[in-house]
Amino acid sequence: GTIEPGRRGEDFLFALADGTDGELIENGNDFSKQIARVQEKTSLTYVLTYTAQSRGDGKFHALRVWTRIRGARVSARAGYYDRPAFGAQTPLQRQMSATNVITHAKEGGDFGLDVLAFAASAGRISQVPLVIGIPDGALAGRDAAGRVRLEIFAYAFDASGQVVDYFTRASTIDPRAAAGSRVLFYGTCRLLPGHYRIRVYVRNGVDGRFGFHAVDVEVHDPADATMHAVTPLFLSAGEKGLFLRDASRGPEEADPFSMGSTKFVPQVAPVLASGASAQVCLMLFRPGGGSAADAFQVDVQIVDGGGEIHAPSEMHLLGRTEPTSDGLVKVLLQFSASGLVSGPYSLRVTFRDSRDQALRAQAETAFRIS
Repeated sequence: GTIEPGRRGEDFLFALADGTDGELIENGNDFSKQIARVQEKTSLTYVLTYTAQSRGDGKFHALRVWTRIRGARVSARAGYYDRPAFGAQTPLQRQMSATNVITHAKEGGDFGLDVLAFAASAGRISQVPLVIGIPDGALAGRDAAGRVRLEIFAYAFDASGQVVDYFTRASTIDPRAAAGSRVLFYGTCRLLPGHYRIRVYVRNGVDGRFGFHAVDVEVHDPADATMHAVTPLFLSAGEKGLFLRDASRGPEEADPFSMGSTKFVPQVAPVLASGASAQVCLMLFRPGGGSAADAFQVDVQIVDGGGEIHAPSEMHLLGRTEPTSDGLVKVLLQFSASGLVSGPYSLRVTFRDSRDQALRAQAETAFRIS
């Protein structure tokens, strides 16, 4: 039936209480009596958990909770609505499902993600590349033609929890192009100076399986006239996989994954075989730009999971770029780490101004030795 305008609020409250087997207390002025009544009804509370086997039908399923205690009355929710199977969900339901994970930052999902993010420019608005590592397991759900539709969402939240930039992309790929390895997707956010938390959600648009991961990013303030270092990038050594670049990147934006005219693919979660060598791109912003003749010192350390510091067994300088207009200098190094056992490590890089050793900048990145 219809609800009279004056009753809509009361009827909503009644429906809310009735759906949880509660009681609506209304039309009373004796607050002390009503509060005492609420206290009595909630004096003994149990939290019961029930894991239902999803049927994917989207229907309401009743629940009944009872007790053998004589004279006791149990108040509990009447039941629950099963989530419909992904293929039966409406576009709005799919959107709400993704929003729920992103808003509440529900880490994990059906598959893991690796995310590389850093500020690649030092202007008033910085270019922040995001490289998302999507595992081969995410490509299991395929359409009738054997293709995979990946839905990619990335949202940048500032320190107050507000969304300041985002992008959403959908990509249909042939999983054979990934050659049984991961897919890398490269997109870009544009952010003002400050601290951000970037939340990334990737979903297989065929079977609904998803992964979620969040990372922190610090965007340096160009008004701070000190040099600062950017996360070192391990270069991929020709591993199999598929690297997707977002076509929406502006033509005026420099490619962060290049040394001069040579492009490279970064490792999102670097792994180095014991005793093997790796190439690393180091990045330093120096105020005022300067020239290639400006000298600075680079110290490289390897820090193990226990905090112990190790020196690379070998290290070679392979190249250096001219400073850009905003003072970015890139240095290409090759190093090896012999005698280290398998486990987690970090590569710590310290830059020092050759004319003033007090001027320094430091950055590090995590990697594993297999």
